[in-house]
Amino acid sequence: MPQSFLAKLHETDFLKSTKKLLLIGGLWTFVALHGAFALIGFMLLQFELARSVQLRPYNAIAFSGPIAVFVSVFLIYPLGQSGWFFAPSFGVAAIFRSILFVQGFHNWTLNPFHMMGVAGVLGAAFLCAIHGATVENTLFEDGDGANTFRAFNPTQAEETYSMGPGLRTPAQDQARPQTPELVPALDLDPRPKLQPQTRTPTWT
Repeated sequence: MPQSFLAKLHETDFLKSTKKLLLIGGLWTFVALHGAFALIGFMLLQFELARSVQLRPYNAIAFSGPIAVFVSVFLIYPLGQSGWFFAPSFGVAAIFRSILFVQGFHNWTLNPFHMMGVAGVLGAAFLCAIHGATVENTLFEDGDGANTFRAFNPTQAEETYSMGPGLRTPAQDQARPQTPELVPALDLDPRPKLQPQTRTPTWT
């Protein structure tokens, strides 16, 4: 009895090699490689958005750091170990398993470069926190607007906030050029404005 077309199709070398590729982790490799391409594409989108609104692409440049970590951990490290078994799987528990493996194989926590990296990440988070507090504390003082969105102008000649407002003299503050606001403040109160009057008490 002759075999059907589907039965012959299952016996082809392509399907055999594909099945073997999936059994040894080919789907993970496919997802990891295309995930790297997706992250790089999102970073390029951030470059495009920054250019369209005339902002400096610091957000896209910062996003290149996690991309480098993803590529090095999920692709370069297992290639260096000659096996995808050493690559971390996708998921929280799998990431912790891979961390334990790397610690067991390489004693990674005693690596001085890893120590400097951890100190750099924590130090950068600390600097970002105190920098944000400084910006919020000086934004309303130096800006001429009534709120956060009107307190800066992208074409202004001087910075919106200053890390050292106490270093300026009163003469420098008076000499600062007054930049026009992007959106003028609107007075939405329909009531007539009354001038304050000084009355003399009439009681005896």
